[in-house]
Amino acid sequence: MDQWKRCLYCGAENNTANYTCSCIAEEPAHAYRALGLRFQLNRQEIAEVKAAFQNYCFDDERGMLQYPLLPNREYAGGINLKVGLTPLHLLKSFSKKSGVQVFIKDEGQNPSGCFKDRETLSCLLNTRRRKRRKAVIYSSGNAAASAALFARQQGLQLITFVPGDTYAEKITYIQKCGSDVVVLGKASTSFEEGFRLFVGLNEANVFEEAGFDNWAV
Repeated sequence: MDQWKRCLYCGAENNTANYTCSCIAEEPAHAYRALGLRFQLNRQEIAEVKAAFQNYCFDDERGMLQYPLLPNREYAGGINLKVGLTPLHLLKSFSKKSGVQVFIKDEGQNPSGCFKDRETLSCLLNTRRRKRRKAVIYSSGNAAASAALFARQQGLQLITFVPGDTYAEKITYIQKCGSDVVVLGKASTSFEEGFRLFVGLNEANVFEEAGFDNWAV
């Protein structure tokens, strides 16, 4: 059986969508940052959300920052990158064949050309709230490129952690985007294995003690 079909801990055959079996109990939620978000809205906030959707405007230069309940929106001053509100394009032929209107969303219109800019902007706002000037992220692709673009635009230091099996071309690309890169593990270290190493560093407060915010959310 292929290596990716085996548990990353004990090596037992694993046919689930996960990368572990039942040999240990995993609680991945604690590895992520807690933003202190609440999910219950009062009547006034519900009215604000309703109005925001009713006044949805693709041409608004604030992009997703126009939404009143976006967490930490008050820290968005000086961010001149329009994120979100990417255009929808009607697929005429496909719509005709299917009998319903089908649209495709052009996420390439985001600053980095990737939908990951949405989460990157949220991370940046939280970093500003915490008054940090440094951040780390675990990624080997789009999220890293997006984070590097935002960090460079805001004058932040960014360190991207990648697994050992990341192609050299990807690492070079991330560096060209403006991020330092740290390779985790051996040349055969997979994305999932590398992430567990990253989580271990986070749990040991390595990033927090060094003043880095963690964008690997």
